[in-house]
Amino acid sequence: MAEDLQKRSLENAYQFITDQGVIVPDTAALREAVQAEWKAALGDNLSLEESTPQGRLIEIQSLARATTLQLCALTVNMMNPNEAFGLPLDALCAFSNTYRTAATRTRVLVQLSGVPGTNIPAKTTQAKTPAGDIFYLENNIQLSSSGGAQAYFLAQETGPVACQAGELTQIVSGPLGLERLNNGTPGEVGAEQESDASLKVKRLDQLPQGAALLEDYVSALSKVPNIRGYLALENYNADAMEIAGVMVNGHSVCIIADGGEDEAVAEAIFKIKSGGCGYTGDTSVSITDPVSGVDYEVKFNRPELVNCKASVSVKITDASGTTSDLQSAVKNAVLNWQNGQVSGVEGLNIGTSVSPFELSAAVSDQLPGLFVTDSQVGLKTGDLGYANLPMKINQRAVILEEDITVEVLQ
Repeated sequence: MAEDLQKRSLENAYQFITDQGVIVPDTAALREAVQAEWKAALGDNLSLEESTPQGRLIEIQSLARATTLQLCALTVNMMNPNEAFGLPLDALCAFSNTYRTAATRTRVLVQLSGVPGTNIPAKTTQAKTPAGDIFYLENNIQLSSSGGAQAYFLAQETGPVACQAGELTQIVSGPLGLERLNNGTPGEVGAEQESDASLKVKRLDQLPQGAALLEDYVSALSKVPNIRGYLALENYNADAMEIAGVMVNGHSVCIIADGGEDEAVAEAIFKIKSGGCGYTGDTSVSITDPVSGVDYEVKFNRPELVNCKASVSVKITDASGTTSDLQSAVKNAVLNWQNGQVSGVEGLNIGTSVSPFELSAAVSDQLPGLFVTDSQVGLKTGDLGYANLPMKINQRAVILEEDITVEVLQ
């Protein structure tokens, strides 16, 4: 009799499910159920006062049973992706091929100079900031005939490692022929590991997945660590043709990826590309098919970096909203806008036009104590102007700190 009563009380405890499918154990009725079990075993005249020995035992047993129910409810709720967290959430997201974004590294665009033709190897070429943070070269490069090149360096440690303009100048290790390096812009600050809330939103966005659709290339590339921008084009004709200003080989896909290590980008493309489809690109990476063991050359393009310049004139309207070094403050505001570090602003991504209007709005947003009276942009080798500076879809504008002119009006 007591066993049947206990079984019924446990069954009832699990009949509490909300409209969202969340299991909520009913612990309020547990004490009464335990008291009924004791009376059924020892008689109806049993005193249930809390001060009695049996009253204390009933209280302990009720608490233990409630804890068990809460643990069971927590375990079952971990099967619901909307309620799960931590490792159980990671496991559920993996069913739909969605994974938590790992902590990213701060990424810095660096100008390198030295002996023309010098090959600069990735990973082993390192530099250090005054704060002691180590950065390493992201991809292999070669110095041009003039002895210069631009390349990205990544922070050795993940997370928000700061690197202001002009701080990455000390060479820690590198080949003979590399003489100097310097970053004209602040680094794109890294981030901590993706939160549970963000992962849940991403899971919903990535549920519809297929293969060989342009949207699927974009979805795959979005998961590459430290990638900044990406674009996918296709040519289903037999002959090569120009698409939006980019020449694409026949029956091929053309991927333009800004950021991310070459191998990671190539693997993302290889997993999506359908059989028989060719590649278009000047960056080539060998990828081994995990099924056949055969090596395939995956090709894609990196965006062309277009050096630009900017001019900003400002007037102080509220001294409390400004800093003592207005020149540096305005330049940093422009660089933050460029790197997409202004809330609600994309920044200068692949194919994004350089707008003097957006530039002035970004400066005003970051420095409310200033009034922007004039802003102009232009190619580094050209004239400044008020018109938008268009970029092709395979180009990205870059504005170095040294190419920003600031005028503070009285």
